[in-house]
Amino acid sequence: MKKKQISKIDNYYNKLLKIHGVKPHALGCPKGRQSIRFKNIDNLIFKNCKILDFGCGFADLLNYLINNHASHKFKYTGCDVVSNFIRISRNKYRGSKFIDLNSDSINEKYDIVTAFGVFNLKYTKSDEDHFKIVKKELGKLYNISKKYLLVDFQSPFVDYKQKDSYHQHLDPLIKFVVKNLSRRFEIIHSYLPYEFSILIRKGNQITKNNQFKL
Repeated sequence: MKKKQISKIDNYYNKLLKIHGVKPHALGCPKGRQSIRFKNIDNLIFKNCKILDFGCGFADLLNYLINNHASHKFKYTGCDVVSNFIRISRNKYRGSKFIDLNSDSINEKYDIVTAFGVFNLKYTKSDEDHFKIVKKELGKLYNISKKYLLVDFQSPFVDYKQKDSYHQHLDPLIKFVVKNLSRRFEIIHSYLPYEFSILIRKGNQITKNNQFKL
């Protein structure tokens, strides 16, 4: 992602942070919607798994996991390009790891990689150019995931679109995933009427024991 695109993201969310404070609206997400999104991770998490929350915001996913999956003793890492989000998250959850992508990089792999709300703001003037960024970032995230990549998008099946919002069409997304990432994927469009998630599983080859080769 280019510097001007990162700058757009930073400026956009810092304005919302100034208006709303540390609340879901500062992430561009109405209250109550996040926990509905997060439920899509419930069947993926397992004991001692390592989770990367890409675009972690205020680490609300970590709060959800603590409240619902503490017994799994998961290992959480959050990262974001908005430095103020990282600063706030570090203060809230001092025992957890957070990466400011402006000054550090992701240098390990994770069992589960999530990206909630990351691609909803259009970084460029055209949907086509934004989708190029989406594909590039999905490739990077898939490469650092060991088992699952879970990403949500705003649905194209809506009556109204906000300015600078990005709504992902399913057909080009599926074609990209199948050709470049994995043929093992799920589209989850049942939890909210105006967004969906795609769950991409690692491994296309089946071993003699009918296990997927990761």
